[in-house]
Amino acid sequence: MIGLIAQNSEIFKTGDDIINFSLIKGVYQTFKGNGMRLDSIKLYLERYGTGTHDLIVKIYAHTGTYGISGKPTGLPLAESEPVAPSTLLTSFSLITFNFLNENRIKLIRDTPFVLLVSVGGVGTANVYHVGLVSPSNIEGNEGIQIHSNFYTANKDLCFYIYGEYDPFFIGFGVSGNIGKPGQRDLLYANGIYQMRMTRKGKIPIKMKFYVPTNPRTTLQQENRQKFADAMTAWGALTSGEKLVYIKRAKTRQMKGWGLFIREYYQAN
Repeated sequence: MIGLIAQNSEIFKTGDDIINFSLIKGVYQTFKGNGMRLDSIKLYLERYGTGTHDLIVKIYAHTGTYGISGKPTGLPLAESEPVAPSTLLTSFSLITFNFLNENRIKLIRDTPFVLLVSVGGVGTANVYHVGLVSPSNIEGNEGIQIHSNFYTANKDLCFYIYGEYDPFFIGFGVSGNIGKPGQRDLLYANGIYQMRMTRKGKIPIKMKFYVPTNPRTTLQQENRQKFADAMTAWGALTSGEKLVYIKRAKTRQMKGWGLFIREYYQAN
């Protein structure tokens, strides 16, 4: 399931930066990961003129002081699919940049990253405006790329970063409760697990949380007492007598006490 990693809503927009390639090659924003795998990014953009080259968003590692002087470093960690100029309007709108295959990188929790939106070629028609919020309440910081240099600014982009958690696999042998009712469950893993016998062997089955009923009917109480009596009888056997049941139970893929209780119930 897709969820938000970080955001700064466009409803708070107070200004914009320009991407024109000839001077300002790109605009960037720092943010922190939350353990999700990157899916897409939305930016608040408008096109000025016709536009002849695509826009692309790249993800970089972070250097500097987060929220103050943060900026990109190294080679891109991931790149979005290009967005054609015709996709953009001549007024501000949210534009989606999708990340596919190996570009769906895992954004490690509480680790700073940088997104950089830039244009893919030179041309006087390649002018784009990127929506900004200043001042902003989010932790990161925005900046611009002039030629090969990065300059930070006391403002932030309007953006939404979406991700998806890796599938959560429950290993064999899991039983009991994971999480609690009403607890936040980002991995969709919380519930009650039981080992069930199937044609493929024992597998863990996940169920929703529930509160079992306990009507204490006459038959229910009688059966509970019968089980208690069976366990008492098993405990009264000698080690040699138990060993007989243990050896017989192995051929049935059972425990010795389980075979004893079955036969106790059949005899009583």
